[in-house]
Order: sequence, then C-alpha cells, then structure tokens
Amino acid sequence: MAPMNEGRMYHGCTYDASTNRIYAIGGNTQDGNGMFSVRRTGEYYSIEHNNWTMMANRSDNVYLFSVVNIGDGNIYIFNGVNVPQTIRQYSIADDTWTTIGSLPKSNSGQRKL
Repeated sequence: MAPMNEGRMYHGCTYDASTNRIYAIGGNTQDGNGMFSVRRTGEYYSIEHNNWTMMANRSDNVYLFSVVNIGDGNIYIFNGVNVPQTIRQYSIADDTWTTIGSLPKSNSGQRKL
C-alpha cells in the first residue's frame, strides 16, 4: 500500500464501495517535538491505483469523531473534539463539505448515538 500524503492519528476512516476507495479524514499529526496539530485535511486511497489523493479541506479542525458511509454518495461525520454536536456531510462526487445539522447533546470522541 502506498504511504499517505499526511500521517495522522485519531482520525476517522470509512470505505466507499461505489468508488472502491478508503477515506481517512481529520485527526492529528505530531511533530518531532511531540506537539500535536489538528488536521482539516482528508485523503482517500484508490485501491485500483494504489495511491492517496487529498480531499477538499473542512472549515474546522476536528479529531476523535464518528464517521459513517451509508451508501448514498456521501460521508457523514458526527461530533468530535473542537466541534461538538455538529453533523457534517462530504459529497464524494463534488468533493465538498457541508454542515447539515446538529445533535441534541454534546459529545466528543467516538460514541454510540
């Protein structure tokens, strides 16, 4: 497997069967001094071409969130550290992020809804 464009941890991952891609979204990076930086970036891995491609950036930095792909052409992320209660939608076809709603209770991290 080809290496990612950006190393990341505490990120969200999901697979999309229609494109045969693995998506890695958000998370943190750590520099040589042990300092963490939250990422607005995401990238997807093409299984067919064995390469990673950067996605459109989100408008916020978020990590420790929940991610789901329900097969409707979108990826959804929920909650997370820095943006509790937020629901965001990524359009796979358009490579765009949209805030589509909020949850009634503030949570951070990956929790059962």
